[in-house]
Amino acid sequence: MEGGGVYCIGDLEFSSSSIDSNTATFSLNDTEGVDHNNGGGGVFILGDIEFDDSYVRGNSANNNGGGLLIEGSLTGDHLTLSHNTATAYGGGLLVFEDCTIDSSSVLNNTAGDNGGGIGSNHITKDVSRGCYLSETESERIKREPVLEL
Repeated sequence: MEGGGVYCIGDLEFSSSSIDSNTATFSLNDTEGVDHNNGGGGVFILGDIEFDDSYVRGNSANNNGGGLLIEGSLTGDHLTLSHNTATAYGGGLLVFEDCTIDSSSVLNNTAGDNGGGIGSNHITKDVSRGCYLSETESERIKREPVLEL
């Protein structure tokens, strides 16, 4: 299952919102093999997503993207990603295109593999300008880079 809280095909905007305590489950019986696109405990989106003054917390995925799995770009302003968990990549979020996060917090997220806070493989990553990154962990690289590039 993808998107424990929200599943979206297309672009999406959240303002003054909270995405709490959702779960996305996945088993090998669901497909013929492991697919990096399965997950998104809070939100799974095939498109771009924008957050303003919002929280994504306490979500989990038994594959990728505990809080968010984004097959597009992320723009976040005053976004808090906390206490999200993924068994594979991107405890807080896994994003596949541009990622810009300003004046935001990424804390206490966990991934079983890489990217405890943020997992990202592509394009531009800009996580700065007043961001707080803390207490984020992955099993493979404990408390090493919060942002996996």
